[in-house]
Amino acid sequence: MLSPDVPERLRATLEAERERLLKLDNVIAVGAGYKETGGRTTPTWAILVFVWRKVPPEQLAPGQLVPQECGGYPTDVIEVGEDFSLLSPGGAWEA
Repeated sequence: MLSPDVPERLRATLEAERERLLKLDNVIAVGAGYKETGGRTTPTWAILVFVWRKVPPEQLAPGQLVPQECGGYPTDVIEVGEDFSLLSPGGAWEA
């Protein structure tokens, strides 16, 4: 369930892109939240894409790269690994 403070346009974008993103190899969940850059949270809303592990783009099969943006929102790829607690950043994610 998404946090109530997520903007409606971001919710609609997430709904429109969810299925496509979840079909990508290594993607285990998607959500909405604030983008992190350099380990710091920014004030920019983003589509959060949770993966088991980050993989260099050149190691991905064609068509498996997470897009840099969806519907005008940046994406933020978050490596989960074995730590499933990362899948609850303020309740702003959805599988």
